[in-house]
Parts: sequence; C-alpha cells; structure tokens
Amino acid sequence: VSTILSSVLDMIGRPVNSIVGNIINEGRTLALAHTFGMNRNPTNWGCSEHEKRLRIRTWWAVLISNRMSALAHGTPATLTKGQYDVPLPTHAMLLTPGKENVYREQGAEHFIQLCKLCEILGEILHIAAELRRPFDAKVPRELRRLECDLDQWEADLPPYLTHPLEEGKGPGACNLHFCFLSTKLMLARTALKVANSDGQKPDNSSDHLRYRLSVLRSSAREIADFVCALTSQHLAEWWLPYTAHLLASSAMILLRCTIETTDPSARETCKRSLEALRKRLRSARDDSDWDLADIFLNQCDEPISRVINKLSTSSSSTAIAAAASPNPQQHAQEQMAPAINVEDVVLQPLQQDFAFDLAGFGATTTDLGFSFEGLGLPFENMWTAFDQDVDANGMSGF
Repeated sequence: VSTILSSVLDMIGRPVNSIVGNIINEGRTLALAHTFGMNRNPTNWGCSEHEKRLRIRTWWAVLISNRMSALAHGTPATLTKGQYDVPLPTHAMLLTPGKENVYREQGAEHFIQLCKLCEILGEILHIAAELRRPFDAKVPRELRRLECDLDQWEADLPPYLTHPLEEGKGPGACNLHFCFLSTKLMLARTALKVANSDGQKPDNSSDHLRYRLSVLRSSAREIADFVCALTSQHLAEWWLPYTAHLLASSAMILLRCTIETTDPSARETCKRSLEALRKRLRSARDDSDWDLADIFLNQCDEPISRVINKLSTSSSSTAIAAAASPNPQQHAQEQMAPAINVEDVVLQPLQQDFAFDLAGFGATTTDLGFSFEGLGLPFENMWTAFDQDVDANGMSGF
C-alpha cells in the first residue's frame, strides 16, 4: 500500500515535468493496485480497521488520479464501473480520531466530493472514448441523465463549498470547483459529438445543434471567468497538477468557438474572455509564481493572441466598409459569417500542438474576412481526433 501511495503522490507532484512518465507510472500503479485487491470492498475482511480505512482511501486516490489524468491527457479511463466495489469514503475513514477540527473536516469533505465527481466523470469519459458509429440510441438519454447527475452533485454540496472564491472555504475548494467546470465542459463536448455523429453534414439551422454549441461555448467561458476571478490566495491553495492541461484545452475550445460563431456579440464576448484569461495567467505566473499557468502560456498564449488580433483587424475592416456602403443593412447581411458546420467535436491531445481543423466548420478563412496564412498554426484535426489515425509520434486522445 505504501508503494501505491508513494506513486500517487509522485503523479500529483508539481511542477509537471514528464507527461509520458506520469502516464507510464499510472499504468504501473493501477496494475499494482489490482494485484493487491485494492479494487475490492474490505469492509468485511478480517484485517484491522486501520488497514480497511487505508485501503479505501488509497483506492479512491488512485481512481481520482486515473480519471483526472484521462480527462487532461485525452486517454481513455482504464477504470470503469463494475470493476470495483469499494465504498465511498466517509469522514470517519478519513479523519484521525482525536485530531478532528474544522479545517480537517472541510478537507475530508473536499476529498469525498471529488470522489463523487470522478464517478460521474468516468461515465462521461466512457461515452467520449467510444469509437463505434453510430452511437447507441440510449446514449443521448445517458447524457441527459449525466447532466442531471452533475446538477444534483452541485446542489448537494455543503454550504462552504458552494462559493469557492469566498474566504474560509477550506483546502482545495477552488480546485474542486475547477474540476467540476472541467467535467461540465467535457460533458458539453461529448453531447455535441453525439449530436453530430450520424456521419452526415449537420443542418446548421438545427435548434438542437445550436443549443449544444452554445452550451459548449458557455462552459468554456465559465472556466475562463472563474480563473480570472482567482486571487493570489486562491492560487496558493492545493491544486491537482492536471489543472495545467485542462486550462490549455479549455482555452483552445473557447478559441475555436470564438472563430466559428456566427453571432458577432458572442464572438466579442469570447474574445474578451480569452484576453482576460491570458492576462490573468501571465500575472499568475509572474507575480504568484503559479507553475500551473506554464503550459497555457508556453503553448496557447501566442497562438491565441495572433488569432484574436486577426479577428480584431477583420472586425475593424468590416466596420469601415459598412460605414462606406450605400446600403449598410445589405452589407451586414453579406458579411455575416457562414453557418457553422462542426465536425466531430473531440479535442486532440495537448501533445499535438493543439492542432484543429478550421475546414471542419464549413467555411474558409476568406469567408470570415481574414486569413490564417502566415500564422504558423496547425489548424487541423483538433475536433476529429477519434475518427482519424494518429501520428506515430503523437498520442491518441479526446
């Protein structure tokens, strides 16, 4: 058990230096956990109460690491329901007798809620990793159930975890809320993927497709707005290292939504969120030495800046042309962005330079009023990762 715990501590260590090494270490840890029967309920075993509690705590630490790693790195979760029957931990299992206090109790509650959230996340990842097409007819119903499960999870949170940005919310409150928002974003991506999985070009006037796109855009903006509201005290709290990867992937999703939306006001709102996120994370690294901002700043900051500048230049040119046009209303209709034609919305793993497919949304960059030529961005395959072969040097993922 001590070996497994040491491995988990190594995987959640910061800063993140070796993604591949962590994934390999995770596989070894899972194999060792199954070898020692950590996936079985020890409640009625003949061992001591201390060992029972230790085994339960250890198993859920392994499961949380596996689920969050799968979400962050774009790999299928290897732990699925039906392969373990370990009960959820309780405060009695997590707290040391005689050393209970408010701080420790809040920390225990955070761990319990994270376990429950990862149970929901595991079901979402199972659907997202499905390669067979078309999806089973029951999948849309399962997604609606998972949406309800997430809403219920949020509603059942104790009062001190409902507003994580307020002071005195206990250790890891902001991390828990960020994990919730990331799970919510993954569910939105999966729902859009399922809605557009019939192999045919979607009807862009479809209310359902537009709804799913708006939910995806809103979920990505929620993450950006939450991060922008973090103070230096929040940054100093306990955070899972997977936050670094999730920040980058959510930002690229928001960038894609910014480019593809046909609503000028929605595009402007997304642009402002991206700009604010860039500034906040740059400040977090420079002023608070927050290492979790490094991946975003190293891989996303410059591409996002260049794309936003192109969009801003295009908007300015359009406004000047509209003012000079004898019929501004007709000009506005001619300049309106074409209908969205989104391919299978599944994010390519971060290790592949955030490649994504601009051609997948049914419009050329010329149609949008600007060109990405010269930006040096590999805009290809970001949203269709599951349906295409992966480069030998890359890694398959969401």
